[in-house]
Amino acid sequence: MNMNSDISLIHSAQQHLKALLASQDLSAVLSELFEAYHTDESCRKIHDVLTQIQEIPPELLPEPLSFVDTVRLALTFIDKETLPMPHEPKAVELVGWLDLAMDDAEVVIVTGMNDGSVPAFQTSDMFLPDTMRQQLSEERKSSIEDNNRRYARDAYALSCILATRKHDPKRTHFIGSRRSIEGDPLLPSRLFFVAEDATVTKRVQRFFTEQDVLPKIKFIPPKGKPTVNFTLPKIPEHAGETITLMSVTEFKEYKKCPYRYYLKHRFKLQALNDNDRELDAAAFGSLIHQVLDSFGKNHALKHSTSAETIKTFLVSAFWKSIGLQYGDPLRPVVAIQAERAVKRLESFADWQAHWATKYEILETELQLEGDRFSLDVDGKAMFLRGQIDRIDRDRATNELVLLDYKTGNSADPNQHRNKRGEWVDFQLPLYYHLLGQHTEYSGFLRHGFRLGYIVLPSEVAKTGGKLTDWDRSMVLSAIEEARGIVRCIWNNKFEKVSPPPDDSGAFAAICNDF
Repeated sequence: MNMNSDISLIHSAQQHLKALLASQDLSAVLSELFEAYHTDESCRKIHDVLTQIQEIPPELLPEPLSFVDTVRLALTFIDKETLPMPHEPKAVELVGWLDLAMDDAEVVIVTGMNDGSVPAFQTSDMFLPDTMRQQLSEERKSSIEDNNRRYARDAYALSCILATRKHDPKRTHFIGSRRSIEGDPLLPSRLFFVAEDATVTKRVQRFFTEQDVLPKIKFIPPKGKPTVNFTLPKIPEHAGETITLMSVTEFKEYKKCPYRYYLKHRFKLQALNDNDRELDAAAFGSLIHQVLDSFGKNHALKHSTSAETIKTFLVSAFWKSIGLQYGDPLRPVVAIQAERAVKRLESFADWQAHWATKYEILETELQLEGDRFSLDVDGKAMFLRGQIDRIDRDRATNELVLLDYKTGNSADPNQHRNKRGEWVDFQLPLYYHLLGQHTEYSGFLRHGFRLGYIVLPSEVAKTGGKLTDWDRSMVLSAIEEARGIVRCIWNNKFEKVSPPPDDSGAFAAICNDF
C-alpha cells in the first residue's frame, strides 16, 4: 500500500469514528471499527469484551449501563487480558501443558510436574462431586469432565510427548518441585509411576533420596552507591537564553531544582495516569476554585453578610459543577469527596459572612499576562503571567488584600520563606509586582497592601484567612531574588541538585534518585 492509500485509510477511519462517537455508544464504536479494521489483536479483544457485556441479560442489571459505566466495566475485563508476543524464531516459547502434545519443537522442557497439576484433579465440588460426575457420564454417555477423564487426557499428552521424541530421550526433560513457594512439601506427578514395579522403585528412590547440598552462593554487592545505566536527558546548549516568559509559580520550581524545572516546564514532561477512581488533590481544588470564582463574580451575593445565603449559593453551584464534570450519579468514592467539599464550602460561608463586614471583593481570577507584565532584569524584560484568585479592599482604609485559595491542610503563606529566612516561593510577592503594573489597581497599592491565603482545609474549624506581616521592603527583597533566578536561567544554569527535593515524584527515575 502506498502513502496516498495509507492516508486515505486513516482519514476514512477518522471520519467513521467521529460519526459513531456522535451517538455516544461505545459498544457500537468499537464493534464497527473492528469490522472495518480488524487487524489489531487488541481491538479484537476489546470487541469480544463488549460483546460479552451486550449479552448480559437486562434482568440481571438493576438499571441500564451508562456510557461511563460501560467504559469502566470494559476496562475492568480488558485489564486481565494478555496479548501474545510477535513470533520470534530464536525465542524459547512458553505454552500450556496440553498444547505440548501437538508441538513439533525438537527439545521440550516440562515444568510443574507435580501431583495436582499434572494430572489435574478436583477433590470436591459444591454442586457436582466427582462420583456424581462419573455416574452421569456413564448413564447419559456424556462427556462431563471428571478426575478419570483428566487423568486419561494428561496420560495421553505425556505419551505423545515421549513417543514423538523417542529417538533421543535427552530431548525431553521433566521438572517437578520438592516444595511450594510457601515451603510445603509437594508430591511428584503420579504419571511418573505408571510403570512396572522395578522402574517405579527406581523412580521413587531417585526422587526422594537426599541430594548433595549445593554450595551456597554468596552475593557480594558492589562497593559504593548502585547506579542505573541511564543517561539523563540533555538540556540543549543556550536553552535558557531563549526563555522570555515565565509563570509566577515557576520560580519556586527552579529554586527547588533547576534541572527538574527544565524537565517540567520546558520539556513539558509529566506523569500520565488513567487509573484514578477518585478526585486527586488538583481536581478537588479545581472544583472548589470554580465555585468560589462564581461566587466572587456574583454581584448580588459577593457582598452578602448572611452565611445561610452564601451557603445556599455555594452548595447549589458545587453540585451543579461536579455533576457536569463527573456525571450523575457520581461514583460512591467521588460522592463522599463531594460531601467533604460541601462541608468546606459551608465553613467558608461562615467565615466569608464575617469577613464581608469589613472587606469587599473587587476581583476574582484576575488574569495578568501580556507585554505590560514583566520583570526588568538588567535592562531586559522577562515577561510574567499569573492569576490572582481574589483581590479584596478594606472599606475603611482602601488597603488591598491579595488572596490565593488553598485547599491543602498545610497551606501557610509564611512558608514562602524557609527557616533561614531565604525565599523559596515567589508567588505572592510577584502578584504584588504584577498588580503594580495593572492600570486599574496600581493606584490602590499606595494605600497599603496585605498578602495571604484563604484556606479551606479538611479540618473545617481552621477555615479562614491567613495573612502575612510582610512590609514593602521584604516583598521587594523577594522580587530581587526572583531577578537572580532569571539571570541564572539566561546563563543556562540547570544543574541537578543532590539530594533530590522531597517531592521529586515523577522525575525520580529520570534523575536516578534511587
